[in-house]
Amino acid sequence: LMKSARPVEDPYPVKVTELSEPMDKEGIDDCEKTISHVFYPKENDWGYSCFLRWEAVYQISTEQDDPHKSVALAMQRVFYELQFSDKPVGTKKLTLYESFKDYVAVETLEGDNKYDAGDYGLQEATKGVVFIKFPPVLHLQLMRVQYDPLNDQNLKINDRFEFPEKLDLDEFLESKESTPAKYTLHAVLVHSGDFHGGHYVVYINPKGNGRWCKFDDDVVSRCSKSEAIEQNYGGNDSESAHRHCTNAYMLAYIRDSVMDEILCSVNEVDIPVQLRARLQRERDVEALRKKEKSEAHLFCTVSVLSDDDFEGHQGPDLINVEQADRVSRKFRVRRTMIFSDVYAFMAREYQLTPLVQFRLWPISNSNNGGGLRPTTVPNLDGLTQIDRLSTGSELEIALYMEVYDYLHGELELPSYRHSDDVLLFLKYYDPVSQTLIYCGHMIVSIDISLTDMIPEMCARVNLPPDTEIDIYEEDKYGDLEILDKAAESVQKACSDFVDGLILVYQSVDLLKAQRGFKLAEVRSYYTELQNRIELELIDKQLDCVDNLLIPASYEWTYVDMATVVGRRIGYDPFKIQFSRSSVYKDSNGLTVRFSLTSKLKDILNTSPRNRVRRYRFYFQRMPLRIDELELRFQVRIQYMDMKLRVEEMIVYPSKYGTVQDLLNEVSAGIQFSEGSSKRLRLLQINSCRIVCTVQPDMVLEQMGFNHVVRVEEIPPDQVVVDPKSEFLLPVAHFYKDCYQTFGTPFYLKVKNGEPFGSVKQRIQRMLEVSDKEFEKFKFALCTVSRTTYFENENFIINLTDFTASHFSATAKPWLGLDHVNKLAKGRGMHTLEKAIVIHN
Repeated sequence: LMKSARPVEDPYPVKVTELSEPMDKEGIDDCEKTISHVFYPKENDWGYSCFLRWEAVYQISTEQDDPHKSVALAMQRVFYELQFSDKPVGTKKLTLYESFKDYVAVETLEGDNKYDAGDYGLQEATKGVVFIKFPPVLHLQLMRVQYDPLNDQNLKINDRFEFPEKLDLDEFLESKESTPAKYTLHAVLVHSGDFHGGHYVVYINPKGNGRWCKFDDDVVSRCSKSEAIEQNYGGNDSESAHRHCTNAYMLAYIRDSVMDEILCSVNEVDIPVQLRARLQRERDVEALRKKEKSEAHLFCTVSVLSDDDFEGHQGPDLINVEQADRVSRKFRVRRTMIFSDVYAFMAREYQLTPLVQFRLWPISNSNNGGGLRPTTVPNLDGLTQIDRLSTGSELEIALYMEVYDYLHGELELPSYRHSDDVLLFLKYYDPVSQTLIYCGHMIVSIDISLTDMIPEMCARVNLPPDTEIDIYEEDKYGDLEILDKAAESVQKACSDFVDGLILVYQSVDLLKAQRGFKLAEVRSYYTELQNRIELELIDKQLDCVDNLLIPASYEWTYVDMATVVGRRIGYDPFKIQFSRSSVYKDSNGLTVRFSLTSKLKDILNTSPRNRVRRYRFYFQRMPLRIDELELRFQVRIQYMDMKLRVEEMIVYPSKYGTVQDLLNEVSAGIQFSEGSSKRLRLLQINSCRIVCTVQPDMVLEQMGFNHVVRVEEIPPDQVVVDPKSEFLLPVAHFYKDCYQTFGTPFYLKVKNGEPFGSVKQRIQRMLEVSDKEFEKFKFALCTVSRTTYFENENFIINLTDFTASHFSATAKPWLGLDHVNKLAKGRGMHTLEKAIVIHN
């Protein structure tokens, strides 16, 4: 029986699959054996795939499962590919006896550790583990990770741990089973690296006959038994430094009595038909996707836009690239298709007659920041290949489909002659609603006057035909130029006369009525559009909240931006500090200097001509007004409490203040621990060693901040130090070389004549290190030129050894704790792979 249990209030959806199978064997009563497995679709649950029978996995019901989320279906897919595919299958979609003896060892509960028997009080008792039976497949997870309280980190254990190929567990059973509890090693899961990352491989004995294979990503190779077993014990006996961090972390054993049943062959007929069909369909889809990818250079994408797609667009041109990508209808055609064939293709797709009911116009990018408008292409005829219309490297071609006006009873398109006619588009500005209204397109003679066009333009927005209107030409840069010579032909009146010409107009009467408003004139509205941007603001202090998306303008000041953000987050806008996004990495960069007059276009150092759609800023809540920060230091310090726990803080003392002012700032922002002296001191730290204690009356400008600044609570026993008989001894951690310091240094008060054994006991209590771990510590008196180890625990402290006048300021002695730096990162070749977490 193999199960994975979860609490009742598990927030994740689970799926339980149970298989019942009668034991149809002569002389044995019918019974059922059940395989139960809880699948977690949101977790890495692949560890189980190594220990379930293939045949049983195939029988799991997955007909209604989501192919992208189902763990059970993913396991079926992996096993199927392993069995019937000749290509590598990625599974991303996927001494031992002494340990057993230690595991079942009986602990006697006596003395202060008696068992609480409720009404019967504290009783002497024994506590232990008893094995009643062992499973067919036994997987053993080795404890390769241990928590280090000294450094508050999980660390990998690389100690040597031996495991046999044959395992006999009969001696650990409460009573013997019907078959011997003898096992054969089937798989060894190996990790190379440290806790923070590394590389994973697995060695498998597929048939249980001692012929091992190594699975390294998608490379499978034969290997020796020694490479699979002995070389993965761990420890540092190996000549290779890389092997020191390579060791087994999980073992899989198969019981000898069921070896043939567990490792039985599975034929295609044993797999349900519906599962085979489903997996084959997936393979066909994947093959088609690969074929399309390999032939991508032979095709191009044609995006078709119509007048309906231009509705609602606010801004220059008819539509921008992002909108066009969302609303256009896309077709995949061969890039060698000629234009006449494109007409025939579109006629079939839209059921329209070419050049009678629809006409195609190439669309080009304008020069104003990503807008699109139809145009003509010189020498374009029916034999021109479609890929000639592509202006970029992505081979994406946009076409405007001009369709006959069936809504007004027209049966065909108006005629068009390239030398005599022009295609133009109309946009009307309503100053009341401050919106642009798309009014369709027109094909007119190049000799027609603007005056003759006015009745039709008015009719399209339901204005009287004699309404006085101002007409503007929108150039390719998105600027408006008024056309004040209405009697001239459209060809002479317009400076950029080409197909795709855009005319913008508004009612003079409405303009006069709205004259007092900011955006009464269409040119003011266009200027506002050019200055319109979007700001993405990221909270530097709260990673879990969504980013703020705020529409803004280049004309905004720092105060405008702070006011909007302050209103959204409920904070004083004058206490919000902004910083630009870094150009080189996804984090904050330089802080934005506060100014009452600077505008966003000055802060961003850009212009509307070269604008982008969105800018990113970081913000943080400050305890002081931004305009006051120029009179203060921003000091990043470390704060250490009585438990030697260190955290970072930022304080803002006055530039003209003293160290005591800084300590007062810190004191106001912390909560002192129980029994604390409620007094603070400031230390300078360099290379994980205490440099000095800074006097409270020192001016901050004179102190400098070249070293790490740490503020810490003064322990009650260190508030008063008798200079005649007591001394604050700096203590630091190092490994082998006193220059290889690490960890958190601290002060320890020692007394003249105190036994060194007493000093060691106090250090152990402060560091909260176990006796077993503390035995590995060595102690040394360190200076710049000498490291002297204390070999005798009965050594008596002599203050002259620490306070001799011949020591310089930089050569002051300190007590070194020599032990392994368990936080040191591995230097293996595979440190970038993400650690595997097994949930079971």
